[in-house]
Amino acid sequence: PNPPQLSGSAWAVDAHDVRAIANAIVLAHHDADAHSPPTRPAKPRQLNLRVLVAEDNVINSAVIKEQLEALGCSVVVAANGEQALAQWLPGRYDLVLTDVNMPLMNGYQLAEALRQQDKTLPIIGITANALREEGERCAAVGMQAWLVKPLNLATLRAELEKHCQIVLPPVVEHPTLSPKMRALFVTTLRQDVQTTLAALGSGDANAVAQQLHSMAGAVGSVQLQAMASAFVELECRLTGMAITPALALDVQQNLARLNALLDTLE
Repeated sequence: PNPPQLSGSAWAVDAHDVRAIANAIVLAHHDADAHSPPTRPAKPRQLNLRVLVAEDNVINSAVIKEQLEALGCSVVVAANGEQALAQWLPGRYDLVLTDVNMPLMNGYQLAEALRQQDKTLPIIGITANALREEGERCAAVGMQAWLVKPLNLATLRAELEKHCQIVLPPVVEHPTLSPKMRALFVTTLRQDVQTTLAALGSGDANAVAQQLHSMAGAVGSVQLQAMASAFVELECRLTGMAITPALALDVQQNLARLNALLDTLE
């Protein structure tokens, strides 16, 4: 399964998804320290989006289609930008997911053509190139975001929810801490947040990833599993990568959630 699910006394997870494996390790590690077994995660809500996919590689398009359908989306696949543009009509799709390198009409050209007809349609690029310049080029032609192959299901879901403005009920978590531990928890994590923001501002992706790893352990130790999982996911996306504007925004939003939690504990 993906995301990980508790099976008996162990966590089962998709062996082909390194980020999901990392998430499962964090969950298993923190569950070993828990006084009671964790509850099984609720089945994720179906997104019910209409997605147009432009991808010339048959295997890649089949995998993406399967992932989107697993998220509850209806999917139409086109082999290149020309076919995708011919399939598109105003209001027919909620989002376009396009490979950036295709024959006849590539993803950049497709995005530019779509932007001439629709200024608000969410367009997400897919690329094998994790360099910052790739993200800047995607943004320059009107794409809201870009994802690096192979796609991670959790990341794909998060991007669809964000750019299609799907409003989900918030997950409320609140740790139970003694007064002494509460003060240590708040002070330490306040410092960690500031250190993370400084590393983010200097563009040091690995330093940001290391801080997120540390904070994931801290919040996981007090059973804030959703927040810990979000930090682990960001850590995996940052390690060895460049900080893109979209990724920086994700980090800032998760740090803001942590700060809001710390506010309630002070």
